[in-house]
Amino acid sequence: MNNDKNSATDKIVGSTDGLGLLPCPFCGGAADPKGWLDNTGHTGPECEMCGATARSADDWNKRAKERIGVHDIEDFYREET
Repeated sequence: MNNDKNSATDKIVGSTDGLGLLPCPFCGGAADPKGWLDNTGHTGPECEMCGATARSADDWNKRAKERIGVHDIEDFYREET
């Protein structure tokens, strides 16, 4: 990374503290952490395959919780006999 603190490449919105970016939640593709650039010089992640973007690396790495099916709920409440 460039040592110039005013460089657009140093203004990545959000931080994953070096944990890296998860695969794209839509297609599974790799994410470019500096895939987009806005007019203020901030960058953010963009999928290299499908073009999906997020406002920040932290937003990119958020995932919805796994859905629970009806059968899972029935099993949860079923008493063992």
